[in-house]
Amino acid sequence: MLNLPLGCRVEFDDRVIDIFAKQVLDPRQATRHNIARILVYLYLRLTKSLGRRPNARDVDRNQMLDSSFYANVFGSWKKFEGLMAADE
Repeated sequence: MLNLPLGCRVEFDDRVIDIFAKQVLDPRQATRHNIARILVYLYLRLTKSLGRRPNARDVDRNQMLDSSFYANVFGSWKKFEGLMAADE
């Protein structure tokens, strides 16, 4: 916990934010309350790595949590893809 003066502004470098995100959104910390958020984070991270939107096969090959997790949480892989396309 930081005690900062009123009006003080703190800016974090993108690398620091990424470290925080990796800690909070680590698949090993998944619960029924945060699994959807973790899956979206992993998908977006893979998107950045591949330079394009991943398909189910890309997820199966590159992630610890495969596309079946997405289907279970979001209803189907197709529904998940629709959700991600709507966010663009």
